[in-house]
Amino acid sequence: MFKKALTPAQKKRNRKIIWYSFLLIILLIQSYLDRKNNA
Repeated sequence: MFKKALTPAQKKRNRKIIWYSFLLIILLIQSYLDRKNNA
């Protein structure tokens, strides 16, 4: 594993990446459900 601890900037970037992927998943689920309901 990596021996050095993450710098605050890297932690912030990781949190942003997690947040964006979380939002993306929600959007994908919503569009999928919309398509299912409209079918």
